[in-house]
Amino acid sequence: MHLRAHVFSAFAFLSITGVAGCGLTLDVDPPDPSGGFDAGAFDAGPIDASRPDADRGDAGPPDDECLGQPNGTPCGADGASLICVDDRCELSFCGDGVVDSSTGELCDDANDRTGDGCEPVSCVPSCDDPLDCDDENPCNGVEICSAGSKCEPGVPSTDRVCTTPSGEPGVCDSGVCIPAGCGNGVHEEGEECDDGNSMAGDGCEPDCHPSCREDLDCDDVDACTGEESCDVNAGCQRGVPPPCAPEDDCHTAMCNPRTGCEVALVDMDRDGHAPELIGACGDDCDDLDPNRYGGAPEQCNELDDDCDGAVDEEIVEIECYGDTDADGFGSVNRAIRDCSCPAGTTPNGGDCFDEPTPVGEAVNPAQTRFFRMPYCRDGGPGTSCSFDYDCNGNEEREFEQIHRQCSALTVLMRCTGQGWRGGVPGCGAEGTWVECDGLLGPLGLICTPRDTRRVQTCR
Repeated sequence: MHLRAHVFSAFAFLSITGVAGCGLTLDVDPPDPSGGFDAGAFDAGPIDASRPDADRGDAGPPDDECLGQPNGTPCGADGASLICVDDRCELSFCGDGVVDSSTGELCDDANDRTGDGCEPVSCVPSCDDPLDCDDENPCNGVEICSAGSKCEPGVPSTDRVCTTPSGEPGVCDSGVCIPAGCGNGVHEEGEECDDGNSMAGDGCEPDCHPSCREDLDCDDVDACTGEESCDVNAGCQRGVPPPCAPEDDCHTAMCNPRTGCEVALVDMDRDGHAPELIGACGDDCDDLDPNRYGGAPEQCNELDDDCDGAVDEEIVEIECYGDTDADGFGSVNRAIRDCSCPAGTTPNGGDCFDEPTPVGEAVNPAQTRFFRMPYCRDGGPGTSCSFDYDCNGNEEREFEQIHRQCSALTVLMRCTGQGWRGGVPGCGAEGTWVECDGLLGPLGLICTPRDTRRVQTCR
């Protein structure tokens, strides 16, 4: 409340100070006959708090000039601020319970409480008009001045809209008019929240909308930070990072923001085994060779392939044959024993003509074709030539049937009876070969013989 300005006497203030601060008992004697102020009339003494007039001290007997005078009548020397109180000439001060109009007092309720109808120090009414009580705060209601000149508080307004002292639009908050708008801590129309600050991510954003509404709003798309959650009152809450540690010394662990914790084996040659140098978890004796690791098949290479400390153990030697013509078969006359066949050899024997020639490549145990010409060991005709192309020790003729007559196989609609006329010729020899030709007529299939010349092929 704005209270009326109060006027007080300096002398009265000093008097109050002397009484309250120094603990003096002030006695006022009758005025000096000469008309001067008797300074010796003030006697100091202790204050008896049990006496109603303890703040005035022992005033002594009544003064003649105050006998029968109303309280507040000036007495004593001019300008001495003395008044008649209960037939005695006493020092006048605000709060003595007597209105001294000569010092400007309009009231005196003998206490130092403000706003109770009479103000301390100045001894003027607390108010005589509602405007004297107006605190210019529209949010705590309209103050009134009661019949006893006492300012009474108003009833707080239910209308939250107000105007600030600076003339800006405002809202009432806890009885105070504060500027309207997001960030003032007051939930206003159009706002979903208002936490009174401009901090983002604390539950209410600077635009007065919630930081989040569901857990998905808080997802930072980083698997390494855990699963974030939404607290509608406090905003997004951090997730708990997932554990990411290797199971042993042979593994490494690293968190991938997209996939999470990734555990990888220490394995330079990518054979699925960690180097044994790391410790008991590793069994790879050469982490730069993918063919050497614990349990690998032992090979004939003078290396410890299975990393058991032994070289080429459990390797069975095999017989290898020289393969000059590179047809996959070698001569039994050029055999060696080893754990694996070196270049130029083969584990397949039985080649009866292992010569580095085109004919040599055609002669081997896997041959299934028949040939018109023999192969010769000395490169020309003679006793060293042979038709044994499959090296089985025999010269097999391809065509050995003899022609007798041509017959029709009605069901199959073909003719049979082909063969040599007169006898089967030897390998490479020419003879008459009879073909049976078929002709379909009114009576069915008719087969007739036809002579041709052919060379006997062998292998």
